[in-house]
Order: sequence, then structure tokens, then C-alpha cells
Amino acid sequence: SAHGPTTAAPVPVAYATDARLEEVFVAYCVVGAAKTPAKERTNEGFGHANQNAEKTKRTIDERRFLRVLKDAELIGPGFSQQQAQLCFHSQCARNERKLDHAGFLRALGA
Repeated sequence: SAHGPTTAAPVPVAYATDARLEEVFVAYCVVGAAKTPAKERTNEGFGHANQNAEKTKRTIDERRFLRVLKDAELIGPGFSQQQAQLCFHSQCARNERKLDHAGFLRALGA
């Protein structure tokens, strides 16, 4: 097959420079996500200062990555869900389960 197990998703090269792609990435990062991850929540009512006041870095997990590809109709007979999962995990750092925007672009092959 033209798409081996670790080749990037069949994404047009123009997407790498498309400003809308970052907007899509951010949109899929926040869909269904809690506003503040449970481990970063503080007891603000009890006088504790919020130590994570700076903007958190946007990341995307495997489920949302696959949703992006499915919604863009990139997963199909020529590129399977398993190949997409391999693309995602090939760009994750060791012991990580999420990608930042740069990793997202690398996984797309952009």
C-alpha cells in the first residue's frame, strides 16, 4: 500500500500553512474538555492561590485526533484508523498521550 504503517496521514501540503488549521486544532482540543483539568483545580473558595494562572498549552488526545481525521474524511479505504493511530503515537513523546500543535502537524505529515 502507498501508506505504510508509519507514514503520515494523506493531508494536502497546503494545510501546513493554512491559518485555519490551527483554529481547527484548538476547536478540537476544547470540544468536550473540562475547562480546567481536575489535577490543576484549586480550592479557590478556601483562600488558595491559583498557581496555574498562565494559559495552559493546548493539546489533543488520540480520540480527538481521530475525530479530526474522520470529520475531514481522511480515514477510509486508503488510510485506516489503525494507521492514523500509529501516526498519532509516532509523534507522542515517551509516556505522553497528547500532542501539541507542532506534534499535531507532524502527525498529519504537514
